[in-house]
Amino acid sequence: MSNIVAQGDAAEIMSIVHQPPSASRLKYTVSGGTGSGTITVTGTVGGATGQTEIMTFTSPHWQLGTKNFTVINSIVTTGLHDESPKPTIKIEYVDTFGNPLNYETADSYPCNIRRERSSSSVLRTAEGGLNSVQLFFVQTDKDIPLNPGDLFTIDGWLDSTSNSIQFKVYSPIEQIPSIIMSTIIKREFWAIRL
Repeated sequence: MSNIVAQGDAAEIMSIVHQPPSASRLKYTVSGGTGSGTITVTGTVGGATGQTEIMTFTSPHWQLGTKNFTVINSIVTTGLHDESPKPTIKIEYVDTFGNPLNYETADSYPCNIRRERSSSSVLRTAEGGLNSVQLFFVQTDKDIPLNPGDLFTIDGWLDSTSNSIQFKVYSPIEQIPSIIMSTIIKREFWAIRL
């Protein structure tokens, strides 16, 4: 599924093409035209319906919203739709840094996962000082379609806030062959808890 919520020439009421699959911030991009006007999104934030986020543009560029929408009910523009030429608007659901969130699959893969308690030194070296994250080691015997930077969720893991926890693949997937035969028996990789 695409992470695009709405995209196209500026219209007074923009068509919604996808809903966020979970609570997500929105990235608003206005291209072309003078890019002067507002975009108002109305939807559900934190279980409260009728919440609005208004983004004001004075020129073509992008802005990152601050609200985590779970449902989007309407997208209305003011001032943008009557420009000539009309600007193009793209609204997409993103993470807190503005990176697109793509939810491509709902496949399930059994795995073993453990927190690496001494991981901060490994991560600090690789990320140049980033030391406030939790690093996990993941093993599975399935051929999983993940690459570094991809997001995935571990379901059924109980903690204090949720039984579904999101992670980001940190390292390449390493294929481990059998000692006796040349077949791959497991895959291993490092992941960061988000």
